[in-house]
Amino acid sequence: AKPSVTGSLRAAWVVIGAGVTGLAASRRLAELHPDEEIILLEARTVGEGASGRNSGFAVAVSHFPGPFDSGARENFRRINSINQAGLDLLRAQVLERAIECQWREKGFYHAAADTDSLRECDYFLEYLQRMEIPHTALSANDLAGTLGSSHYLKGVHVPKGGLVQPAALVRGLADNLPPNVQLFEQS
Repeated sequence: AKPSVTGSLRAAWVVIGAGVTGLAASRRLAELHPDEEIILLEARTVGEGASGRNSGFAVAVSHFPGPFDSGARENFRRINSINQAGLDLLRAQVLERAIECQWREKGFYHAAADTDSLRECDYFLEYLQRMEIPHTALSANDLAGTLGSSHYLKGVHVPKGGLVQPAALVRGLADNLPPNVQLFEQS
């Protein structure tokens, strides 16, 4: 556990929230301003918030709801390029800092079980095809064999992306902050 704030503190920078975004912002500020102190405040214990409880997928390909919009093709490419860069940075941190978070870079699954999600899955499949993003469409039988559940009716596997234990990831990132970042929990 990290200490809680006591008394008054002053710093050049204060970042609120030690989830994935707050940890990344703190790290980047530390790189850009190595001679300035950065305070990172977390209301809970690191890993207890949304970043520690999410699905654990680190994706390189975004899913945009609704039918494919060919006029947004360049924006989709730009966003996916940013996603890939983020995945590359995250992978580097996990590997360089030996963060034990069960990192598995085998892509992600999108599965559908009801009428609305089936329609959205079809939109996603069209998007992947039109954007020429590698993927594999999956039947109910494929998903049952892969995921071990017969709940889903249709799905897709996208090989770009990783799977992590999210609480272990954020705790590992928090344990490896630059020296000019001071983390306070329950503050």
